[in-house]
Amino acid sequence: MLKAGRMPVVLGQFELFSPLGFLMPLKVTGTKTRSSRADMTLAQDGVQLSLFPLQQLEVQLTTIPKTRIDRATEKRNRQFVDLESEGLNFAPGQSVSEAFEDIGDHDTMVARVLYVGNLFTLGVTAIEGAETGEDMVRDARLSKRPCDYDVNFNPNDFNFGFYNNDCTESFFRDGSRFDIYELTGDEGLRYSDMSAQAVELNVPFFNKWNFTFEYSVFEHERQIDVMPRWDDSSRPRDYFPGFNDKLQPGNPNVHCAQDNPNDCQYDFSATYERILNENNGSIIFDMQTQRVSAGISYKGDKWLMNFQIAHQMQEGVEALDEYLREYASYDLFFDDDMIDAIPIINVARQLGAENQGYLGGGFGAFTQNYGMGVFGGWRFFERLEIGGFAGMALDITGADEIEARGYETPEDSVFVSVGVNYLF
Repeated sequence: MLKAGRMPVVLGQFELFSPLGFLMPLKVTGTKTRSSRADMTLAQDGVQLSLFPLQQLEVQLTTIPKTRIDRATEKRNRQFVDLESEGLNFAPGQSVSEAFEDIGDHDTMVARVLYVGNLFTLGVTAIEGAETGEDMVRDARLSKRPCDYDVNFNPNDFNFGFYNNDCTESFFRDGSRFDIYELTGDEGLRYSDMSAQAVELNVPFFNKWNFTFEYSVFEHERQIDVMPRWDDSSRPRDYFPGFNDKLQPGNPNVHCAQDNPNDCQYDFSATYERILNENNGSIIFDMQTQRVSAGISYKGDKWLMNFQIAHQMQEGVEALDEYLREYASYDLFFDDDMIDAIPIINVARQLGAENQGYLGGGFGAFTQNYGMGVFGGWRFFERLEIGGFAGMALDITGADEIEARGYETPEDSVFVSVGVNYLF
């Protein structure tokens, strides 16, 4: 069977929410007039070939020449460009918009094998494409600042260290030197390349109940979070000890005064030096992320329910990547209380004699963000659908860093949306 045109690509076996759906762009701006994941998934323009070598076995190949993302995600990414451009230099002569890559420049390939048997359903999927769930990465190089750089830096501000105009002196208050760095060869922000493999399993038990398991592992790129300062000095960022209590012994970024071991601050020169020497000056490193979710789901005539536990594990692909993930990430400094695993609960009740409407709610977390919400909808005259959603984001990963730069986040804010669909 061959299909061409705009179509949803739905992965996973959970009824209402499947973590495998995060491997594909999601339509978070949906009107909630439908409760199925297919209706809430942003359709992609592509070609799909389905082969059935056996009665219960399907081999599916999908190619998407230009990947699409929903408007809310695109708006967030453009705001991220503004957030980054405030603190980091772009290439000479480039504006913010010119340094922002269009997601349509990426293609997506999906290969899926699905066995639907009497005792279980098993799927294996491979994806090549772009990572749209994380912040974009910057194509740039880090280099030491030349000493003949003319600077005008006020040594009387709150910073711990300072240097003079000819770079003959650059020191912390204990007298030790620190290096000065800047970004060069800056080509702007782009989406991370991503390669993923996933397994999904569904085993029925009792009447209309299912045990569901989903596992994915994908390699993608990440930019170091701790960058040179954007003030006149462009020296490494450092923080007062009160910003964080993780001044661990042996951390290469922790610098303590010689006469007072309790007088410590962060100095990222050691990390920057490794980037220059071992990562060719690139501020991008490779990550491997594993996501696993297990639970039970129920699909009845009126009720749809998910109860699952989702967990995410991240590490650098190589030893240097793991070093950069651990010592050049705000996750280490600001998100000590990140929740890696938490129950995800979604319940929906279909209403009306012919299931014209539904009402539901959910609570849960994924990728260290969690929140709750309620949703509902009704179909009038068989064609007119009206739906709505109200929810609150209880925790947003990286909110402390975003707010530290003067930007607001939706954390602890109520979000309400209402939509109308008419089926022609």
